[in-house]
Amino acid sequence: MIPSNRCLRTIVSTVLLCTILLQYCDGRSRHRTSSPRRQSKYQLESRRERKPNIILIMSDDQDVLLGSMGAMNKTRRLLGDKGANFINAFVTTPLCCPSRSSILTGQYVHNHGVYSNQDHCVSDEWKAGPERRSFGAFLQNANYRTGYFGKYLNRYDGTYVPNGWVEWVGLLQNSKFYNYTLNRNGQLFNHGHDYHRDYLPDLIANDSVTFFKLSKMAYPDNPIHMVLSMPGPHGPEDGAPQFAQMFQNNQWHRTETWNYNPNFDKHWIMQYTPPLTDQLKTFTDFLQRKRLITLQSIDDAVAKVCNTLEELGELDNTYIIYTSDHGYHLGQYGMVKGKSNPYDFDVRVPFYIRGPKIPAGVDVPNIVLNIDLAPTILNLAGIPIPPYMDGTSIVKLFDPPSNYKVTKRRKFRYVGREPWRDSFMIERTRSPEEWEQYFRKRQKELERGKKPPKTDEECSLPEMQLPCKPGQTKYCVEDEGMIKIRKCRVAAAETKEPKCRCTKIRNTNPKNDNNNNKGKRGSSMTKAEKRQQRVFLRDHVNQGGNADNYRPGRFLRGRRDVAQQDIDDLSDFAGSYDLQFEISQLSAIIGDTKCRVLTNDTVVCDEEVFESKKSLVEHKKRIDEQLQLLREQMKNLQEIKLYLKRVQPDKDDKEKITKETHICRCEGGLAVTADRDLLADEPDNTDVDVVYEEDVDGEEEEEQQRRKSDKKKKDRTERRRNRQKRKATFEDNFANEAEPFFEDADSNDFEDIDIGNTKETQTLTLLERRRIRKQEKKKSKHKKDCSVEGMNCFTHDGNHWKTAPYWNHGYMCVCSNTVNNSYSCVRTINETHDLLYCEFITKFLEYYDMRPSKDPHQKINAIYDLSNNERRYLTNQVHHLKSCTGYSHCTEELSPHYIAIGHEAPMEPGPTLSDSDTTHR
Repeated sequence: MIPSNRCLRTIVSTVLLCTILLQYCDGRSRHRTSSPRRQSKYQLESRRERKPNIILIMSDDQDVLLGSMGAMNKTRRLLGDKGANFINAFVTTPLCCPSRSSILTGQYVHNHGVYSNQDHCVSDEWKAGPERRSFGAFLQNANYRTGYFGKYLNRYDGTYVPNGWVEWVGLLQNSKFYNYTLNRNGQLFNHGHDYHRDYLPDLIANDSVTFFKLSKMAYPDNPIHMVLSMPGPHGPEDGAPQFAQMFQNNQWHRTETWNYNPNFDKHWIMQYTPPLTDQLKTFTDFLQRKRLITLQSIDDAVAKVCNTLEELGELDNTYIIYTSDHGYHLGQYGMVKGKSNPYDFDVRVPFYIRGPKIPAGVDVPNIVLNIDLAPTILNLAGIPIPPYMDGTSIVKLFDPPSNYKVTKRRKFRYVGREPWRDSFMIERTRSPEEWEQYFRKRQKELERGKKPPKTDEECSLPEMQLPCKPGQTKYCVEDEGMIKIRKCRVAAAETKEPKCRCTKIRNTNPKNDNNNNKGKRGSSMTKAEKRQQRVFLRDHVNQGGNADNYRPGRFLRGRRDVAQQDIDDLSDFAGSYDLQFEISQLSAIIGDTKCRVLTNDTVVCDEEVFESKKSLVEHKKRIDEQLQLLREQMKNLQEIKLYLKRVQPDKDDKEKITKETHICRCEGGLAVTADRDLLADEPDNTDVDVVYEEDVDGEEEEEQQRRKSDKKKKDRTERRRNRQKRKATFEDNFANEAEPFFEDADSNDFEDIDIGNTKETQTLTLLERRRIRKQEKKKSKHKKDCSVEGMNCFTHDGNHWKTAPYWNHGYMCVCSNTVNNSYSCVRTINETHDLLYCEFITKFLEYYDMRPSKDPHQKINAIYDLSNNERRYLTNQVHHLKSCTGYSHCTEELSPHYIAIGHEAPMEPGPTLSDSDTTHR
């Protein structure tokens, strides 16, 4: 059968179409094999034109000098080997909220006004001013998709979403790993203690990569900026369970300055910091392990971000920066843990960056600061840097490539025309408004002729000066420019007016003992006390006399029962008592302790005490024996004093009694306070017991404690009964309400019921909340017990960490002197010098020459090695930085400076940028 013309045309068209398709596919395949890049030329050109993605990953409290980066292999491989590692990265203020505010704004603390973790941290001034000028706001205005995940600022309460962020997942308050609250774009969400759902480092990593993927799907042409603010290794140092067995016996933190003590050449915090005890040494090792474990999750998060970017084809168009808000110390100079000091272990931080213009695998020695992050991010995004930012962009170190050279050993050297800084400021101080207000008030008072403050007038007295003398209770000291009054450690005992208390009359006839008095104390003294007093009388009161004259009767007797012979014996004893002889005898018994206390309360011992461990133990044992001997002597003297109080003179000596003398007369158990006019004739048949209140203070305190204890037990019993009643009532009500539901439900239905969402089980959580409140109350009690005025204290016990490994070395209360630590320092690093110069608010000065041949570990305060010209130059540099504002004033004018240590005058500053170059920083 011959096909029709229509069928032929259809067959021919189909064959031609198939032939064309085959040729096209074959040609495309050969084209891919021969020249793979020609087809993507347009794509590469468009990629060069579009803005890069920028990701900032920030840890919390991560050190460099204690070896923390040694535990982050993935980060060092993905960012260090593929990018640049800044080996001289610092923060300008080693404290969480001030440093994070500097990162967001690119300003020193004295310019953005956040001076501590409390004052101005997320205050109204911060919200209305610096927060609205963060780099996030600039990037959002430049059409960036911005997202913030994790910790923000310490005082953030979740009541608002900060300006500049499209996606906001902010942690409320300080760092936590479990049991925290997040603000998700204005909505608050509580998280519990389940690792798979609530562990914060993993949640930050998952949310951030999800945001990146969705943004690229919905807005493929928009660049993305993200901040991943991790909680670790900040406390409570809860690591992921899969890393709990790692880093056992790690001691990277034991640097040259670990437990370096004493430090009398440093400021007052260091002077009063004692050496670490064995328990605290173990604690620093344990805390180092906990911190390194938390870093493993951050290390995984860095790898997850890089892998996601590579899968999406965005890794080569993304800048990734990794750093921390400040450093940390663990046992350095004897300080147990913390930050806030101007030394390198607290201000040095890790700093890595990789991206399109960054050379791979180089170590950059140039100084980079936390205030450089905001200008750098804006520069990478192509946004002009505002003139009020104090930092500078680090991009000019790498762009153009002619600005640097890399040696065969991958050492980076900056050779650009524009000089780089070699000095910067480290500051921690209070608000200048507070100081200005105080000094203005003082000035007005002086101008008006008013008297100086009462504190100054009182502190001018000689009895308020150091060292504390016997009887002195207070002293004056200057603290941060203000005069303050403090208590002496050993205050003299106050002279109390003798008071009276009568005990019940002792029944000497056991046959007449009343059953109601059984088990009660009929006398104020026990048999052992009476026996001790009889021995004392035999050894002291009747010395030199006939032993037969000693009467072993009662020691506490009424005034009428005192025999004249006793008074005569006491008079002879007091008259023959030689105080100087007793002191000399006591000194001979005690001997030389080989230690002495100076006038400034400093204990100094001879070198032979520390010759060996055996000599130190023997000396301590001897001191204990001497203390025991002194206690016995003191006790004997107190007994003599009490006896002298009880002995009354004859009637002929009545007029010698002054009006201040009080005598107690007790009749029938009633106490009567009598003056000299009450020395009338008393009944001869009155059996009187006289006991002064000083003798029974211990008994009264014991009785009061017993009453308080009984009352507490009674209250606890009552509260327990009330709780049981409420619990029983609640269970009955719950059973009655739930009974119809359980009767109508099929047994198989319980498998699909979410008990946690029922109203009844939500009510059951009341009991759990009460238990938690009880635990928190107990914890607050411990914190109250572990509290010292003017010091920062923390407690540790077996319940502190909720995840393995657990602390099982007992309870600890540690107080560190970190309060009111205010200073202004200048740090300089260049080819010839490596130094730190600090001026504390107490006018104390410190200087460290950290060149390798001098003091690289900051052990010695060499302030007296500076000449007057050198010190003047450093002081001027500090004063310049304290008031600087903007890049041209804070950074440009200090680039570079050389301080000619060892010469009479410092060298002149190096060349600076011209006005035309400031816009390219």
